[in-house]
Amino acid sequence: MDIDRMLRVAVGWLARGFGTALGAVGPESILATCAIMMFSTKYFFPKGYRRNIYGRVYSALTLLAAVAAQFWLPTLEPTYELGSFGKANLTHPPIVPEQLSRGELNASFGEFFRDGFGRRVILRGVNLAGSSKLPVGTSTHEREGFIEQVTHGNISFVGRPFALADADEHFKRLRAWGLTFVRFLVPWEAVEHKGPGEYDLEYLAYLREVVGKAAEYGISVFIDPHQDVWSRFTGGDGAPAWTLDKVGFNISALHESGASFTHQGHAHPFDDPLPFMAWPQNHGRLATATMFTLFFGGRDFAPNLIIDGENVQDFLQGHYFRAFARVAKELRGHKNVVGFDSLNEPHYGMIGWPDIQEFSRYRHGRAHSWFQAFQIGEGFSHTVEMYDRPLIYNGEIEMNPGNLRAWKDGSHCVWKNEGIWDVKEGE
Repeated sequence: MDIDRMLRVAVGWLARGFGTALGAVGPESILATCAIMMFSTKYFFPKGYRRNIYGRVYSALTLLAAVAAQFWLPTLEPTYELGSFGKANLTHPPIVPEQLSRGELNASFGEFFRDGFGRRVILRGVNLAGSSKLPVGTSTHEREGFIEQVTHGNISFVGRPFALADADEHFKRLRAWGLTFVRFLVPWEAVEHKGPGEYDLEYLAYLREVVGKAAEYGISVFIDPHQDVWSRFTGGDGAPAWTLDKVGFNISALHESGASFTHQGHAHPFDDPLPFMAWPQNHGRLATATMFTLFFGGRDFAPNLIIDGENVQDFLQGHYFRAFARVAKELRGHKNVVGFDSLNEPHYGMIGWPDIQEFSRYRHGRAHSWFQAFQIGEGFSHTVEMYDRPLIYNGEIEMNPGNLRAWKDGSHCVWKNEGIWDVKEGE
């Protein structure tokens, strides 16, 4: 390892240590540190200042403030009695404006919603909810049965975010807190996980019932077609597994080949602890970037990829639009459904990238170019730079050491088929 690389590793570790320490200390620790520096460090104030009575008084007062903060600041944190959640009495609920229903909100005048009198409307509500991203009985760290969910399709989102039997308790609690609006997460996978055009009628019935329950408590609903980095099988949530399969990906090999990073693929008794959310780095991996590029630009960038008689862009968008049109049809009778989002946090994939051999300036996780990602997905290994935290260099790592392909047998890289790159004998 050369001197420059050693310095980069050292600086990376120092930055990591500093960031961890800073995140662990509280205001009282910062005050105590300042007091000690004021009292004992000659570089903190001009020479001689710390030695006079004023410097000692100021440092002593700061130290006392730090000690007081140690006991006083925790008292500011909210505390609740055991069993208080869900026990709110609605005999006298908080006085809050009634939530407007569909047709009563106007979004045509600037950044605020307006009512029929032109007054600004403040939406008071919550997000429902992180658990909605996964089927019932699953979690991101459990490896067993993860791929079988694709082959057998034995999953259900009925009961996400909570069982219908618990809906009264949850909505009663929200209403008692003065909250009259919810953003309700509905992943594409929840609606159409069985296959193209096959909708989960039990989930749609559950959705109708839950939204109807919200209406009983004067709570309006905004439907969020939710996704993160495309799909559960590319390290996030959202699209059904068959969208990847139709494009040609081998879903069972995405993690091992380096085309995506999933907690399920990482989970192993001898592995390191699970890392934090890997969404930023998955946007730079082959699987997620390919799917978003095809979804938004397939006609331009992959004109030869035809699925069931139509271009991949039309195929993916068509099924997505029809799935949520079906959701809208199921909910059309509920006036408390005030609208639909278009798509949560869409990404551009590789669209607009000037050169597939260039690296992103944002470095997080395994840093490679798109050209390297194409090769890694076709079974080639590459040694790339590693950034455990954004922009903090932590050495190098070999990607796809087992030379696995991210594509199904008989399928090749989409971008190779489009003539963007190829393999020459001996190179």
